[in-house]
Amino acid sequence: GAMVDMAPPANLGGCPTEVARLLLDAAQGAGEVGEADEAQEIPPEVLWLAGEVSRCPPPAGWLRCRDDWGRELFVHEYGAFPPQRGHPLLGYFAGLTSAALLARSGGLDT
Repeated sequence: GAMVDMAPPANLGGCPTEVARLLLDAAQGAGEVGEADEAQEIPPEVLWLAGEVSRCPPPAGWLRCRDDWGRELFVHEYGAFPPQRGHPLLGYFAGLTSAALLARSGGLDT
């Protein structure tokens, strides 16, 4: 079973590069996780956002836990949602990644 881990959030989560690739996949509309070109250089803004995902506390009603193998797991306290590996707010970070990539390409009026 999942156990609540009292370690600081910065010590949890996947490798920032893995999280950055997830964000790039979502922001670029890749059909499958991991479709982003592995050789593609990850912009510094996306790496920064990936780091923020690991430091972001889970929203109310969610617990950041670890499974029996030490992998990060998010569990909804009241069971309204199934346990998941990704941060419950990952979609918001994907939206921020889209905005950062658009700004980087000059697509936003600044």
